[in-house]
This record gives sequence, C-alpha cells and structure tokens, in this order.
Amino acid sequence: MSEKVKIIDEELIHRHLETGRGRSKEEVLAIVAKAKEARGIEPQETAVLLQVEDPELLEEIFQAAKMVKLKIYGKRLVLFAPLYVSNYCVNNCQYCGFRRDNRSISRKRLTVQEIREQVRELENLGHKRVLLNVASPPFRVSISSKRPWPPFTPRRMEQGKSGAST
Repeated sequence: MSEKVKIIDEELIHRHLETGRGRSKEEVLAIVAKAKEARGIEPQETAVLLQVEDPELLEEIFQAAKMVKLKIYGKRLVLFAPLYVSNYCVNNCQYCGFRRDNRSISRKRLTVQEIREQVRELENLGHKRVLLNVASPPFRVSISSKRPWPPFTPRRMEQGKSGAST
C-alpha cells in the first residue's frame, strides 16, 4: 500500500455534528417531515437529528423512523447475509478486525468462482439477500456491467440472467 486512500472524511463528519447542534424545533421537524417521505436525507440533516436531546422531538424522530421502516419493509424482518469479498482495508478503525494495522489476520480476496460458491451456500441456507462487504481495499472496486461480477443468486446465473435477485 504505497498510497493512502481516505475513504471516511472524519473532519467532515465532526463539522456536520458540530453544526447540527442547537437547531430549532422547527428545523428538526422539517427534517423529520422530509425523512417521512422515505427518499433519504442528507448527512448534514442526519447530524442534526443525532444531536436532538428533547424527549418530544426524539419521540417524533422514533415515530418517523418506524413509519419509514413500515413503508419500505412492512411488518417483516429483512435480513442480509454478509459476504466478505475481501478483508484488505486502508482504514485503521480500532474496533474493526480488518483494520490496516492488524497483522494477526491472513488477508484474502475472493475470486469470482469463490464468490459464486459462497452465494450458492448462502442460498442453500435460505438467504435471499446478500450484503457484499469488500472492506476498504487499497484499489478501486467497480461493480459494473463491464466487470465479470456474478449475479447474486446461482439460480439467476443458471438461467443466464444478470443482476441482483429479488
């Protein structure tokens, strides 16, 4: 790793959190109303919500979160099976076993064939959704139609289809 790639801008996160403090009730409620549309909110808006301490506003946030969850997923519990494609990482998060300075683990990057085998095994276990985890590799990863990435389920591969399963 000759070049350090900065994936997470901690300074920007701290600036957002600092500027998110002390916002008015009206500003918080406007962000909550936007969040209820279930089309996402900006990082700065998330920082405002994270700084809320008022119990009434916290209840508004929790109710909005519940409403958005029900709108998107209904009353079902949706789980994603993690598939670790790589454990190489340029970051050094102290809580993470994949951190750059952890010399006690063997580093591995799965091949396309190994990914296929792992997806088949997850499917055999009943999983329908896969969360690809590639850590933060010291190289650019492009999952696009130009790369030979396998579709997420073997059944779709066997049918000659591409893309994620539903």
